[in-house]
Amino acid sequence: MTINRSTAGYCRTRRGQRGFEADCSLTVVRKYRCYVGGSDGHTTAVRKRRYETMGFELRDHTADVAVAATGESLDGVFAAVADGLAACSTDEIPDAGERFSLTVAAESREALLFDYLDELIYLRDVRAELPVDHRVESISGPTVESANGDDPTADPPWEVTATARGVPLAELDAREVKAVTYSEMRLENVADGWEAYVVFDI
Repeated sequence: MTINRSTAGYCRTRRGQRGFEADCSLTVVRKYRCYVGGSDGHTTAVRKRRYETMGFELRDHTADVAVAATGESLDGVFAAVADGLAACSTDEIPDAGERFSLTVAAESREALLFDYLDELIYLRDVRAELPVDHRVESISGPTVESANGDDPTADPPWEVTATARGVPLAELDAREVKAVTYSEMRLENVADGWEAYVVFDI
């Protein structure tokens, strides 16, 4: 995957008395599985490539912080929420760190998003690294493209396979994100892709 930095840039964050907020959009090119296009939302088809627009916004939420994310695919919105989680933790992300992979399974699509984010927080603690630069390689489950595809009797359950880059916490001025919550959590298939809203306890 490559990031078009001339279009994407870095996340912009603002801190105030009540907390902080940020907005970020990415342009990513992935070979064979693809995700992420231009800031104008235009999608261009290329042989064995696909472009997708995804992004996230941080919002104040009482003592917590919420991430509102969008993506043209389910994979894209999962990665966007995970990038929002990283932005909740730090204003600046250095280039350091090695990539690692993870696989998470759950009984429903919403539970999969929750468990994926929860696993990232757990890995941050046990590895002493902040997971950043998230790439969702695949999401499998019953009728992934359906807006109402959850089936608690399905076998196998929903599963996400992803990678991230682990930045050592010693190299960051990081804020603690304690946990992901189910409070107001939303994951919806909309006309132009997917939307998610997740609240984190800080």
